[in-house]
Amino acid sequence: MNLDSASYKVEDGEGLRRVMHVQVPATVLQQEFLARLGALRRRTRIRGFRPGKAPIKLIRQRYGQDVWNELTRETIERSFREGAQNRKLRVVGGGEVKTSQAREGVDLEYEATFDVLPDIEFNRLDELAYEQPQVEISERDVDRTIERLRRRDAQWEDVDRPAREGDRMVANIRASRRRQTVDAGEIKEAPLMLGETRLMPQLEERLVGLSAARKKKFRLKMPAEYPDETLRGKRVLYEVEVVSVSEPALPDLDEEFIGKLGVESGSIEELRSNVRATLERELRSVCEEHKRQALFDQLLSANPGLTPRTLVDQEVEQA
Repeated sequence: MNLDSASYKVEDGEGLRRVMHVQVPATVLQQEFLARLGALRRRTRIRGFRPGKAPIKLIRQRYGQDVWNELTRETIERSFREGAQNRKLRVVGGGEVKTSQAREGVDLEYEATFDVLPDIEFNRLDELAYEQPQVEISERDVDRTIERLRRRDAQWEDVDRPAREGDRMVANIRASRRRQTVDAGEIKEAPLMLGETRLMPQLEERLVGLSAARKKKFRLKMPAEYPDETLRGKRVLYEVEVVSVSEPALPDLDEEFIGKLGVESGSIEELRSNVRATLERELRSVCEEHKRQALFDQLLSANPGLTPRTLVDQEVEQA
């Protein structure tokens, strides 16, 4: 489909907003519409007719609307893309399109509202500076990583003692206010990793020290940043029943375990070397990202400018 005969008019909106008015001649659409109906006819089997020999009128009657809708959508997408490219508009996002009802024999007209990227001329580049932080991987970092690998492969064994940090607790918990269970305030046999869970710190503090089969009630004041705004700063009653408490039985740091980690030799020295190399690689990546962000922040501060509304809206939606 040739869109050379389409007409375009671009108007400046507020800031980086632009409005493009597009008109595609009816003759262009009609020619492409008939061509698509003909192609569809050649590959369509309709009972009572030889393959590809059904009357074009019947093809239009059965499939015409779908073909026309698809043609209209593709024409809008393509004409908008070509119009923006030919005018060197750097479009942000897909834009918002308003169109009149498209039908045969009438020009297709639509209006696209979109944002463009600003033209930026960077200044004060010679003032950008960054001081690389002095960070290195220690033997303790290697030890902690190997310990996490062991905990990941641990077997959990029930214990008959008060729970402590590092244990796994299975518990039934109900949170209520004025005798009504709060939203998402009841969990059954929830596995909680003490010291690693996303529970409120003040709630986790109350769970530490409880043993299996223990029941306890207590009230907590909800923090100011609590997700449910109606409960912020309010006191909520918690009822806890501990089902079990278990501790991890870590695997021995032997050749069999080391082999499971991909070190075929089973050597602890080779394992430590591999862990150190991985941590150093991750550290370099974090430092590089930190440097990039720091320089970018300086660049923005030295070169303030407009931000496309589309990008702002996307950030708001994701927040």
